[in-house]
Amino acid sequence: MGEEPLKRWLSISIAILLGGILASLYELIFPWSTFDLKSLVLFVTIPALVGFIFSYMAQSHMIGDAWLVGLIVGTINVLGYLVVASLIEEIQLTREEVPATFFFVLMSIIAWMLITSTTAYLGKQMKE
Repeated sequence: MGEEPLKRWLSISIAILLGGILASLYELIFPWSTFDLKSLVLFVTIPALVGFIFSYMAQSHMIGDAWLVGLIVGTINVLGYLVVASLIEEIQLTREEVPATFFFVLMSIIAWMLITSTTAYLGKQMKE
């Protein structure tokens, strides 16, 4: 019984580490300013891959933990975007653009949460 929480947090940590690395590389190679079909495919593939791998590591509380992993990895993706954009001085938002950018960032994080939890559920179904 004592090993179950350790396995749970270890699987969450590995999924967050993997997703964080992939999200950081994604932001360095394909920044949001050049959002095209390749970027869209990677935008969907990274959380799907993280959720699918997480489903094979996690045993219990998988869907709730997949939401958590998606939230953290999506936030890492957004922070990576903000860092990369500020380093190359690409962000020059006017007052009217701030709400739209905030909404896009929020929807991006929610999309990563949904994709991660959905693929974790599908991976669980494949495993059974």
